Amino acid sequence: MPKKKDNSYSLEDMKTLSAELCSFGYRKACSPAEKKAADHLAACFASKGFSVDIQRFVSVSSPAWSLLIHLLVALLGFVLMASSPLLSFCIIAFCTLSFYGEFTTRWFWLRRLLSKSISQNVIAHSPSENPERTVIFCARLDAPSESLLFKPGLARMLWTPFSRFGAGAAGLLFLGLLLEIALIRAFGGASSLLDLFIALMILFAVVLFILLIHTLLARPTSGASGAASLAAMTALASKIAGGGLKTDNTEYYFVAFGAGQSGSGVLEFLSEFGHRFDPRNTYVVNLGPCASGALHFVDDLEHFCPLRLKRSNPELLMSARALSEARGEFENVKSCSERWHLDAVAFSQRAYKLLSLLTLESYGVPANYAWRDDVVENLNWNDAEKMLRFIEEIISRIK
Repeated sequence: MPKKKDNSYSLEDMKTLSAELCSFGYRKACSPAEKKAADHLAACFASKGFSVDIQRFVSVSSPAWSLLIHLLVALLGFVLMASSPLLSFCIIAFCTLSFYGEFTTRWFWLRRLLSKSISQNVIAHSPSENPERTVIFCARLDAPSESLLFKPGLARMLWTPFSRFGAGAAGLLFLGLLLEIALIRAFGGASSLLDLFIALMILFAVVLFILLIHTLLARPTSGASGAASLAAMTALASKIAGGGLKTDNTEYYFVAFGAGQSGSGVLEFLSEFGHRFDPRNTYVVNLGPCASGALHFVDDLEHFCPLRLKRSNPELLMSARALSEARGEFENVKSCSERWHLDAVAFSQRAYKLLSLLTLESYGVPANYAWRDDVVENLNWNDAEKMLRFIEEIISRIK
């Protein structure tokens, strides 16, 4: 357990905490290493005077299972297309609608059904007597497994829309196109062009299945850039506890989401604590992979996914845009796509004032994320310090 210390925080403290979190081993969702990291982080917050809760919940260990099952059932419907076009259409339509709910976090019955393991959120709280606003800082507790999409050399050469928006969006696209094929076969007949379209879809399915199986069987990662984001969140907590960033009539939450890769942590947090927050005066700063490249913020107005029914409130985003457009130390901070909201997409879906930050290579490709190179030795703490200064400037603009 970390020793009691004052509310100052240095880069050396961040380095130490990152190394300690990585020392527990692969922080896979719902694993003993994730639990050890959660307990250690809770002790860090408690030592600084915060009220700390550990919210335990049942979760699925990997989001790949949900997509894989939806694809398998949809392909069963595809096999039935020749003999029973109408039944095929119904099966594929159900799979598409079901996965749309999972992808947008609007409903997630299969995730509930598959959830068998225990994960946890770490929630630190600094209350206010008469709160007029709430600021939530959040980061992901678990570490990802290796993914071919994020192999640095491959990502630099083939950074396609498929890679940019992730397997979830690619899976939803695949199901939507499969649904269109089923609709044509059920009500419009066949054609040579449709046969070519089907052949391309089969190739798409093979690539998607290879990526999913690789995700389920891949090697673990150290998740050092994720540990650095947790350390950065702890640094912000120290500064607020010391009065440096704290403002009157504002309550603060610091949340480390367990099972972040599947998005279960944020959904469980909102399910139990969401009644405390009014999206109109709740500000959410999501810290993505940190200390591993150039600072980026998610611009979900410019890159907004039309499948989502609500947009996050752009107040924090407008501050980030203004900072990056002004001349000064943040003029080279760039925007990136909504894909990089990572585990905080449920906040975006529910119209909170959300800003997600992360570090990528200068042209928007992940530096080490979800790959074996994501180790403490490769972290750049100047990048982490810049993210902290950027967040401090953003928070200071909240009125």
